[in-house]
Amino acid sequence: MNSAEGKAVLNVPASDVWVYHSAPVHAHLNDDIMKPYSQLIPPILDAGLPVLLYQGQMDMRDGVAATMAWLPTMRWAKLSEWFATNRTTWVSPAGAVEPNDNTVPKYAGYIRSFGRLTHMTVGGAGHLVPMDQPERAQDMIQRFVRGQL
Repeated sequence: MNSAEGKAVLNVPASDVWVYHSAPVHAHLNDDIMKPYSQLIPPILDAGLPVLLYQGQMDMRDGVAATMAWLPTMRWAKLSEWFATNRTTWVSPAGAVEPNDNTVPKYAGYIRSFGRLTHMTVGGAGHLVPMDQPERAQDMIQRFVRGQL
């Protein structure tokens, strides 16, 4: 992110420096941390927009167990159908295979999807999914944006 090439692609001034953690950004977003958003999701789903929830399998901060604990409190007409849908294994496409294996797609995590609500668990990732599993994160986001989940 701090390379000249990266800054040029992103149209970022050469003098800007990317840092892992920004105290000013954290301070501005602090009021949103640990707030319940379950009441905000149903209107989005009812409007026909897709929602993707995801966590790293080893996320100790906002992990899978926490999401699965608050999801039942959400008031969405199709929630029981969503929970009745089986969670399935998500495999990486050919372009995101495990190292030293260019032929067989591999386990990437788990996915449960019904209607417009999708929950994905990213295998081998902690709290910072794109840093821990960049290929899996890219695959997940691309599939979501393309409507292929």
